[in-house]
Amino acid sequence: MIDLEQKKAIGFSYVVENETMGKLGEDYFKQHSLYTSAQTEDLSAEYDNIDILLACNDISVLKTLEFALKTGKNITNTIKKLGSFVLTELELFHIKEFMLLCSSAKTLLERIPLSNIHINDVTDALKILDKGETLSPSFAVYDSFDSRLVNIRKQKRKFSATVAQLIRNLADERIDSQMIYAKEQYDLWATRENQIVFEVLTALSDRLAAYKETLLQNSKMLGHIETLIFKANIAKKSGAIRPILIQSTSTSTSNLDVSGANHSDGCSKSCGSCDSENTSNLGVTFEQMYNPYYKSLLNGRSYTPIDISLCVGSTVISGANMGGKSFTLNTVALNCYLVTRGMYVYAQSAALPVFDEIFLLSKENEGLVDGLSSFGTEIVRLNGVLESIEKGFCLVLIDEFARGTNTGEGTSIACGVVRYFNQRRCVSLFTTHFDGVAGYAAAHYRVKGLKEDVTNVGTVYDIMNYSLERQAGDWVDKQAIRICELLKLSPKLLKEIKEIDKFRNGG
Repeated sequence: MIDLEQKKAIGFSYVVENETMGKLGEDYFKQHSLYTSAQTEDLSAEYDNIDILLACNDISVLKTLEFALKTGKNITNTIKKLGSFVLTELELFHIKEFMLLCSSAKTLLERIPLSNIHINDVTDALKILDKGETLSPSFAVYDSFDSRLVNIRKQKRKFSATVAQLIRNLADERIDSQMIYAKEQYDLWATRENQIVFEVLTALSDRLAAYKETLLQNSKMLGHIETLIFKANIAKKSGAIRPILIQSTSTSTSNLDVSGANHSDGCSKSCGSCDSENTSNLGVTFEQMYNPYYKSLLNGRSYTPIDISLCVGSTVISGANMGGKSFTLNTVALNCYLVTRGMYVYAQSAALPVFDEIFLLSKENEGLVDGLSSFGTEIVRLNGVLESIEKGFCLVLIDEFARGTNTGEGTSIACGVVRYFNQRRCVSLFTTHFDGVAGYAAAHYRVKGLKEDVTNVGTVYDIMNYSLERQAGDWVDKQAIRICELLKLSPKLLKEIKEIDKFRNGG
C-alpha cells in the first residue's frame, strides 16, 4: 500500500495539507480504513454526501457546523473510561462540552440532508451533568448535586477566612493555638467535601455509563461529518470531480486463461480485461487527468493533462528520459489512491473500480532493504506484491523495473514480469526503457517526447511534449542522443557517442 513517503511523492500530502480539520475529523480520517472493492456501494454513498455538501445553498449553516466541528475535541478515550473508572471533574466537563456539540450538530444537520448520517439524541444524558438545564458550556460539582455540600462548603469558607485573618495578625503570639485549630477545622471540612465530591463523581460516571455506546457512535459520526466537509472543500477549491465507480462482479483472483482471447483496440497480446467476462469492465479510464502537486511546481507554465486507459492485465509506457513517464505513473497513483480515500479526482472525467490495494514501486521513493542493492530491493518488494495480488483486486504501478541490473538480463526480467502481471486479475502499469517489453503487455503507450523542430533549449520543459499516445508494436523511442545535443553536451564527447551508437546499430 502507499506509504507516507510515497504519499508525499505522488502529491497526496499536498492535496490534503491545503485544507484543515479539527481533531475529530483528523483522527477519523487517519483511522478510517480505506475503501475496498467490497465497499463500492459505501463509497458511492460517501460521494453522494459530498455532492450534497457541494450543492448546499445554506452556506451560513454549513460554515457554523464546520467551525463547531473544528473546535470540538476528540474525547473518545475519556468516553471509553465510562463504566470502568470514576471520571474527574475535568473529564465530565469535556463530556458535557461534547454533548452540547452533539446537540448543536444534530440541529444544524436538519438543514443539510446528508444520507445515512445520524447523530444520536443526548438530551437525557446531558441532563445528568446540566443540573440547572442552563446548557452552559461549564461543569463543576455544584451544591445542587448533593445538599450536604451546602453546609460543608459554608464551614470550609468560614475557617478559610479565619486562617486568612490570623495570618494577617501573625505578630500576635497569642494566636498560635487559634491558627492550629482553624487549620485543623479547614482540613477536616475539605476532607469531607472531597469525600462527597467523589461520591457525586462516582454517581455521575455510573449514570453516564449507560450512554457510553451512544456517545462513542456520535464521536465517530461527528468525525465522519467533518471529514465529508473536508473532502467537499478540497473538491470545491481545486475543481476535483466525482469519478464513475465500476462495480466488480467477481471477487475471484485466480489466474486468467489468456489463450485465444479476443482483444480490444490497442491490445498487443492476451490480457485479462479482454478475456474474462468478470473483468471486462474493470479497467481504469482518465481523460485530461492531472496532478495538482506537479502543476503547482510549474510556476504558471502550461500543464499537459493525461488521457489514459488501463485494462486488467499489463500496460506499458515507454519514452525518452525526462519525458514524464514517472510523473504519469505517480499521477495515476494519486488519483486512484484518492478514490480509496473517498475523495474526488483530478481529471475532466474518470471511470475506475475500487482497488483493494495499490502498490507503487518507484525509484524516486524507495529506500534500500536490509543492505540490499537497488535491484535486490526491487525483488524483495515485488515478492510482497505478488502475494497480495492473489488475495484481492489490486493496482500495481512499477517504474522502470530491473533498471538496477545489466541491460540483457534486465530486459528479460522486465519482459517476464510484464507478461506475468498480464495474466493476473489486477491492473498494472509499467514504465520502461527496454526494447521488447511492451510486446508482453495488453497495451502500449509512449510519451511523445521531444517536440518537432526543436533547435534551442531554454528549459527541458520547453523541448518536451509530455502527452501520451497509443503505440503499436513494442519498440521504444530513441531520443537520448538528441537530448544530449540539445543540452549542449561537449561536441567531442558527443562525436564519440554517435560513432559508437552507429557501430552498435550496424550503421
